[in-house]
Amino acid sequence: MMTLKPSTTQPRATQPKKATSTLCTVSALAAVFCMGVSAHSSAYAEVSASFAVSNMYLFRGLNLTTSGSPAVSGSIDWTHDTGLYGTVWTSSEGPSGSYEVDFIAGFANQVGDFSYDLSLISYEYPGATGSEDYGDVSEFILGLGYGGFSFSIADALHGEQTAGDFYYVTLGHEMDKFGAMLGTTISDTADEYTHLDLSFAATEELSFVLSTIVDDGGNDAIDTDPLLPVMWSKSFDID
Repeated sequence: MMTLKPSTTQPRATQPKKATSTLCTVSALAAVFCMGVSAHSSAYAEVSASFAVSNMYLFRGLNLTTSGSPAVSGSIDWTHDTGLYGTVWTSSEGPSGSYEVDFIAGFANQVGDFSYDLSLISYEYPGATGSEDYGDVSEFILGLGYGGFSFSIADALHGEQTAGDFYYVTLGHEMDKFGAMLGTTISDTADEYTHLDLSFAATEELSFVLSTIVDDGGNDAIDTDPLLPVMWSKSFDID
């Protein structure tokens, strides 16, 4: 997250009840949201927001910071008791040298120690030269959790990386303030690599990560030096 995008590290249903993180994706699920709210008129919905500052933009084991400046990010989140949720997440840094805006819609729930999360996410880079249209870089993400363990798989639906199959898979575990996650890319056209993230939440607002590439897939262009992101974040409810 480190400026980490929502729903990329662990099932949302396993995360604390606070803010975390295509227009066509959101529009397509808007009807589902409304149906869910109508069918559960007594259910409760809430809107929250988050703000974060990090020394780098860490995403899937890579430092995407291009300006050399701290990465500033924020989100507005809508959650409903039925498990439906929507998020708009933005960052001052992006992989294309521009700012980034992500649109996320999904459904998450928890039954006992088991949790699941289904989401659609679109990555947008409005300030990038030759930026693709809305929905051109999007993923479907399935997250599963049991106790402190988590598993997720992201399937690229559309974008440059979808000339062939492209997946991002994670296995993670959290215990108290400590966490570990192993992430790997699987592709028949793009470079494959594996990274390990070790995290420590010093307080509710301050967190640290040690991220390192454990297998660069033979790609010398991937920087294998360990990364040490530090992030301060704050979330609050919007009445």
